[in-house]
Amino acid sequence: MEGEDEIEIGEVDCSVSKPVCTKVDIHSYPTFKLFYDGEEVAKYQGKRDVESLKAFALEEAEKAAEKAQ
Repeated sequence: MEGEDEIEIGEVDCSVSKPVCTKVDIHSYPTFKLFYDGEEVAKYQGKRDVESLKAFALEEAEKAAEKAQ
């Protein structure tokens, strides 16, 4: 994510990568999930605009980092 070196955004095409989608329990599209150290910590349920998604990623990443410490 631009300006956030420790946050990486990825995309998975479930029609091509079915095992990945099955592993992380993706059944509808689009699905946005946040993972920290390989573990799912949150699933996004808000508006589908860049600012809302960015706010979600920053807030949840901060919570996950604090919890890990």
